[in-house]
Amino acid sequence: MQRFMLFCILIGALTLSTKEAPNHTVAARLPSKASITQRSQPRIGINERSHLMYVSALYSVPAMIEPDVINFSVWGPEYPLNWDGFEPELPAGYAYVKSNGDIGSIGTLDAKGVKVIAARSVEGDVNIAWIGEFYNVGGVSGCNPTWNPCVFSDFLTTNSYNEHAVDVALGREHVLILDESGNVKSYGTSPGHNVLIPLIGKVTAISANGWHNLFVLQNGRVRAVGDNSYCQSAQTSEGFTYPDDIRNAVQVAAGPLHSLALLSNGTVVGWGCDPEANSAVRLPEAIPPPDIAGRVVDISTSLGISAALLSDGTVRLWGRKCIVGGVDHCALANTLVNVAKIIPSIDTMFNGRAVAYAIIMDPIITSTSATTFPINGGTLTINGEYLKNAAVYVDGRAVIPTVNTSTQLVVQVPRHKIGKARVDVMGYSRFTTKFDITYSGSLATPTASRTPTLTRLPTSTRPATLTPTATSIKTTPSLTPKSFRATKSPTRTVTVKPKQRP
Repeated sequence: MQRFMLFCILIGALTLSTKEAPNHTVAARLPSKASITQRSQPRIGINERSHLMYVSALYSVPAMIEPDVINFSVWGPEYPLNWDGFEPELPAGYAYVKSNGDIGSIGTLDAKGVKVIAARSVEGDVNIAWIGEFYNVGGVSGCNPTWNPCVFSDFLTTNSYNEHAVDVALGREHVLILDESGNVKSYGTSPGHNVLIPLIGKVTAISANGWHNLFVLQNGRVRAVGDNSYCQSAQTSEGFTYPDDIRNAVQVAAGPLHSLALLSNGTVVGWGCDPEANSAVRLPEAIPPPDIAGRVVDISTSLGISAALLSDGTVRLWGRKCIVGGVDHCALANTLVNVAKIIPSIDTMFNGRAVAYAIIMDPIITSTSATTFPINGGTLTINGEYLKNAAVYVDGRAVIPTVNTSTQLVVQVPRHKIGKARVDVMGYSRFTTKFDITYSGSLATPTASRTPTLTRLPTSTRPATLTPTATSIKTTPSLTPKSFRATKSPTRTVTVKPKQRP
């Protein structure tokens, strides 16, 4: 119980210490993020406002955890569902990487990285590893050499610097490291951790959880080794054998009781079962919603829940832990937009309901259609990324977009006096992306409709008017005689009279 209370206090202290604004004063020498990305995803730009946020049905909007976060990991709930059989389960937690490379979790770690991974040990302590400077793998262990010794401590002592690593994965008693040549190194004692000789030089992606591991091979096949108590390593169901029948995988995600694989066409497949019920029937969290097929760019798992990040920056959570107490705890997460990464979890303090941690991006503006407007206003098009559902204000006055997508907003800027006006574009975090526009008196017009009329006239109205007019004059008989008679009659009168006067 004492350890449980201490852990809760530390979680609270971290939340209170959250900074209000990003700090970009320190630049770390780090490998490119592209070197650790297995599939194209919405970009998380260095020195752009990307925020780690907490998503729960208890709050109407996501809650800020830490600003300026480019990567994060979650240590999930324990397996099985209680801690030592007596005390309440410890809540989930997180570790993150800032844009300057600083790594944080419970307090700030003296480390630099681009990717971080966190997991629990057998005794429920937290292990954290990261890919840092010069592609090395480092980490800290929650294992206590007196109370809870574990192999992760030995790994940190003897293998802290593995050159050219592109991915790292943690189980409860083992560590996997993938290098840029496709080789996997494994340290630990979990079942199946050392069944890796056939995979040397062939692996493109890895994942670990509990006591099983998943690997994606260069040919798109998926291999799984380790514990299979819940069909998380292998399952034959509905005429399909997992993962043997998978041919075009690009990513895998190992959950406590189930596994997911992301295919190259953006489709997700999953496996895992309740052996006491029916080992041939897949768990709900192993069956992705059919409407996300072809749109998924990233996947993640937790106990009783799965998550997919879609190509348009929206997400989808599903699984047994979504509906708890008659409440859909995944509903808020499934309305999110502008998401760059999401990891689901469950809140063990409230009946195991689903929650999520997500990097939600502030709007990124790349261009605008105009910067100068008449005092009557006009149409402003804003182009960029992560613009969906952004709030737009002109000098503090809200304007409603007529076009609202992740890459474009179109608004009608209101009437304004001559001079500058500030445009604020805000997302969930309420940090402002802003720019100025100018209202010019020389562009002022009597009515709001005249400006669009003059713009269209040269390209549409004028050519259409001239062509029919010329044709009608040549082909209308009634007009031609009248035109000639009117011209000849005055000529004769003026010519004859001057000759007779002398």
